[in-house]
Amino acid sequence: MKKILFIIVLFISMAGVSAQTIRKPGSELTSSERSAYVNAIKDLSSSDVANLANEHNRLFNDGIHDADEFLPWHRIFIRFFEELVQSQNPDVTLPYWDWYEYTTWSRSATDLLKNNSGGLLGLLGYTIIETGSPWNYTRGTQSSWTPRSVNLAQSSVTIFSDDIEGQLPSFSNGPHNTGHVFIGGTMNSGPSPGDPIFYLHHGMVDKVWADWFREHPTSTGSGLNTSMRTFSGYPGFPGTIDATDYVNPRDLKLWYAYDNILLLDNYTASGTEVYFYSTGSIEVDNFTIPSTANVEIRTEGQTITIDKDFEVALGGVLLITADGN
Repeated sequence: MKKILFIIVLFISMAGVSAQTIRKPGSELTSSERSAYVNAIKDLSSSDVANLANEHNRLFNDGIHDADEFLPWHRIFIRFFEELVQSQNPDVTLPYWDWYEYTTWSRSATDLLKNNSGGLLGLLGYTIIETGSPWNYTRGTQSSWTPRSVNLAQSSVTIFSDDIEGQLPSFSNGPHNTGHVFIGGTMNSGPSPGDPIFYLHHGMVDKVWADWFREHPTSTGSGLNTSMRTFSGYPGFPGTIDATDYVNPRDLKLWYAYDNILLLDNYTASGTEVYFYSTGSIEVDNFTIPSTANVEIRTEGQTITIDKDFEVALGGVLLITADGN
């Protein structure tokens, strides 16, 4: 690839341009990002929240757990939820619950489960259950949880899936299952998506799967179900899809930030693509902008540092944009 200078342009971003999906740990959200996300999920319809919980419950013991559908099915499921949320506010993305932020989790140690008054039926420090909210759930009383790490070196995606889920005796205490038990109540039941923490929990499942794929970038998803059933009642989803098409998170335009760093890697842009990343640094590695494409990075008025050498195809343009709000 030919190395050239790339152009950095500062300007006020245009409204109405769809953004890529950059997911951050809940603890790294700015206060405005937290409130925007919570307000957006509270503006969802009660029927959408209930339908997603009911569909998960319908298929709970019918292929989406303890099977090769576990990772891809939930990847599609939470991405659809995220799209519903973005229909309320296009600038929000799904946060994830970083299990490994603490060696041992206490129910009351962080804002993860708290509401405005410090009770443990909230989310990220905000009240969720109130008049007019589509959310109504219960939580348990388990006081602490020590999440087990998973083996990213495992070359088989299906064995890795068993490891992170913890469904089989050989992979007991997997962080997926034990995380559901730790939250308890609705989360420890078939209709667990009725608790909004479900989506942050599975955001972390998906993030760790994305970490695994970075270690195994040539994986074709061998062993995954090529006729995976999807949830019903929502337009745009055929009855079955090929799960091997969803092994690479880039194919769904999914990116994960961690420790205030966003890594843009192993991807070729097309058209005009907008990345909203409010704080931190961006590391770029094998991220290609062809001459026919532009990339815009939007911020909340913060400074973003581009780290590492940046290689673009001739004619590519990188636009660093400042949101004046």
